[in-house]
Amino acid sequence: MNTEKLIRLGQELQAKLGFHPEVGLTQELYEEVLKLVHILADDDVSHDKNWALLDVLVPAIVCYDNKQN
Repeated sequence: MNTEKLIRLGQELQAKLGFHPEVGLTQELYEEVLKLVHILADDDVSHDKNWALLDVLVPAIVCYDNKQN
């Protein structure tokens, strides 16, 4: 596994998604990301295939939820 490539791709993905997990989401992005997470984590097989993307998306949702509460 090429760790440098994974890190670079993760950064590119965050730039394309238009948010950083620690900064947070808008309400509209939150709803889109939440739908996407449900699709990516639908079952064990999906989750296992999509864990890297979920590692980017889930912290953004948690951050948003924490700010709302």
